[in-house]
Amino acid sequence: AILPEYLMAPGDYVLWRQLQRAVKIELLQQGNVKDAEKIKADEEIGEEAFEAISRRMWIDVMLQILKVFVLAKVTPKALKNLSIPEKDIIMPSV
Repeated sequence: AILPEYLMAPGDYVLWRQLQRAVKIELLQQGNVKDAEKIKADEEIGEEAFEAISRRMWIDVMLQILKVFVLAKVTPKALKNLSIPEKDIIMPSV
């Protein structure tokens, strides 16, 4: 699942985590355990791990956009009308 906090800039993510912890502590002090349990305050991830996770989340978002707005327009009829290279032509390997 793509969590919105992983799409933030690293500095904003750190501030978000601090805010989440502060709100959770405040709710627990008020005795509001149900609402406090809803707030994710799992273990802190390092800057390098955040960068890797964030990069992956942004790639996933871009791929979903591509899927929805570009690939959705490809129909079986349009696919059938595509020109396919001759089978005898040697294609370069990538």
